[in-house]
Amino acid sequence: MKKGETRDIQVTFPADYTNKEIAGKDARFTVTLKEIKKKVLPELNDEFAKDTGGNKTVDELKARSGKISRRESATSRGPPSVRN
Repeated sequence: MKKGETRDIQVTFPADYTNKEIAGKDARFTVTLKEIKKKVLPELNDEFAKDTGGNKTVDELKARSGKISRRESATSRGPPSVRN
């Protein structure tokens, strides 16, 4: 589809659909594509690192992120499992 284009879409709701009134029934929806969005991620560079909390370089950011990940991983393990 292209922006501004309108189409009819035929669907059949599953028999086990949560709304029992339309479960197993056919439906037609008319839809119009209003916009197309694309997520653009920032470039991973020193400028990005500076904008993310006082890091000077990408390497510093990666090192700091690794420390945080290891710390969170260690604290989220929970108690050891008990076996009978």
